[in-house]
Amino acid sequence: MQDFRPTFAACHTGDLWSETRLEAQIRSDEIDILVDLSGRMACNRLPVFAVNPAPLQVSWLGYFATAGLPQMDAILADQVCVPADEASMYVEHVVRLPHTRLCMSPPGVTEAPAAPPMLTNGFITFGCFQTLPKINAGVPTLTLALPGMLGRQGQFMLENVGLRDWVTHSEVGYVQQAVAWGQDGKEVCEKLQGLRGTLRSQAAQSPLFDSARFARDWWATLQGIWRASMKSLAA
Repeated sequence: MQDFRPTFAACHTGDLWSETRLEAQIRSDEIDILVDLSGRMACNRLPVFAVNPAPLQVSWLGYFATAGLPQMDAILADQVCVPADEASMYVEHVVRLPHTRLCMSPPGVTEAPAAPPMLTNGFITFGCFQTLPKINAGVPTLTLALPGMLGRQGQFMLENVGLRDWVTHSEVGYVQQAVAWGQDGKEVCEKLQGLRGTLRSQAAQSPLFDSARFARDWWATLQGIWRASMKSLAA
């Protein structure tokens, strides 16, 4: 993992600090924008955010729902994972990045994707992910989109890589799609083989893996929140 600490004027490891000490350090460093990456996960520092040590406080990435704190000014999302009719599920003001709320680095895989097992088996094989070694970057995923940021995680990833037709919105639709892909036939086999051959490069060229664009989007979004916040205070 790359060490980013030399990039910053100061870097503190405060996981063992008391909330009082952490609050004091934030105020001493005159932090303008304080970003929470934990939400209500274990070992979170939400009590620090509750005392407003920074003029702008933003939730992002590490949690899949509202922090429930009125002191949290905004939550970073995107158009897919938090559609307009679900904004009321969040105490924070929902601010959407242009493409995706997260970005990843391509895995260091050099082997070509394997051929679909159905070429030799004569039938479709369905898989299920519980551990990372099962994910090996050439097999499409059928997903059921549900309400909430976590419930739409698969949807926003698939839409970003151009596989919107692999997203379903009901259990009935999910089963129908699975059955359709499970039909034995030359057309299905050719489609799956084509996906395996192109999916890796298709994903690599998508916003999910474009770190430079994501960095620009992320920073522009934070700047927009800051300007809106300062304008509100001035008014």
